[in-house]
Amino acid sequence: MDEKQTSLNGLTHEEIKQRVQAGKVNKAVDDQFKSNAQIIKENVVTYFNLIFLVLALLLVLVGAWNDLTFLPVIILNTVIGIVQEIRVNESLLTGESDEIKKTKDSGLMSGSFVVSDKAYARLEKVGKDSYISKLTLEAKKMGAASSRKWCAQSIK
Repeated sequence: MDEKQTSLNGLTHEEIKQRVQAGKVNKAVDDQFKSNAQIIKENVVTYFNLIFLVLALLLVLVGAWNDLTFLPVIILNTVIGIVQEIRVNESLLTGESDEIKKTKDSGLMSGSFVVSDKAYARLEKVGKDSYISKLTLEAKKMGAASSRKWCAQSIK
């Protein structure tokens, strides 16, 4: 069957075998999306939060209640980090929340869903070639570069 030809019956066993041998499989580049519990744990259990917890405990032990004014800022910072990461995680998993009308031959992205009627779709890019995989790799590159830049500036 020609690459561009469509069929409502899907691929034959032979076509599946050929695509698997050609490496055209739908294996995610980074399939380690974090659960909300993991995100919360990673934002709460940090080295900086440990330092602030120890400082807070020492201040409580000596009765320096007025010096605990930094705690709300630390708590708020942690909550904001959790909320932002959960939102990013959800948008990567589900796609955009707005309904976008599609017509015949319109492209679909990861996380697209049908809100009315029905649709037939054909996957053209899977695994490392999919939009979500490319987006994930780009975000990781940007994150790594940003981290290295921040560390370099901190050392100066």
